[in-house]
Order: sequence, then C-alpha cells, then structure tokens
Amino acid sequence: MPLLKKGYNPTMKPLTIEVGDPNVFQPGMINRTQAGVERALTRLGALPRSDSASPPALSVICSRSFWLCTNRDGLLTVLPDLIETVNKGDLIAHQTDVFGEVICEYTTPEDGIVIGKSTNAVGETGARILHLGIE
Repeated sequence: MPLLKKGYNPTMKPLTIEVGDPNVFQPGMINRTQAGVERALTRLGALPRSDSASPPALSVICSRSFWLCTNRDGLLTVLPDLIETVNKGDLIAHQTDVFGEVICEYTTPEDGIVIGKSTNAVGETGARILHLGIE
C-alpha cells in the first residue's frame, strides 16, 4: 500500500493556510500561524489545554505609519526583522548591483517599529523597503 494511502482518513478534514509573501518561507510568520491555529483548536476542544502555554505578547499601538521606498534599481536586502525597534539613522537596507557592490544604503528617518518589510530581492525604483510604525 502506498504511503499516501496509509495516512488517509476520510473522516479528517484538511486545513490549508496561506500567509506572507509568495515564494518565501517566513519562519516567524509560520510559527505565529501555528501558535494561532493551536490556540483556536484548544479553545474548540480539539486539543488538550496546556498550563505551560505562554501568554500572547503585548500589542504595540502606532499613532501613524508609512512605507520607506527605494530610489533606484538594485538587489535589495532589508536588515531588521518584523516587530524590531529601530532608531533614527539606523541602517535598515542596502541595494547592490549584480556584482554584489553596494550602490545604495537606506536609514530610518525617525524612531519606530518594523511592522512590515519587503522580502523580494528585486528592488526596482520605488519598491517598498520597510513599513515603519511610529508609537
């Protein structure tokens, strides 16, 4: 019997979740999604309750936010992670040419928290770099 048929159970329902950017594995997003699904299944009684579960992280309320964008073409590398705090003047990204030479660096215009970021390496002029939230 093929392995696929051995694991088949007609009474079980599959669940597919799509999050984040296409063509990219985003471990942080995968972990948060898994934790959310486990919390939902626990609340519905499908999983046993665990006393060792950690409480959810505190939320950050931003008074405003904006995207920082590239001003030229190049291969884009965004440095900070999501929900990382950055300070005015911090290096947040750089662009290189096809030979790996840095052609442009980007810094934060003010203090804030990273609430979104580009994961696409192709950064044409005007491409989004980072979504900066201001508390």
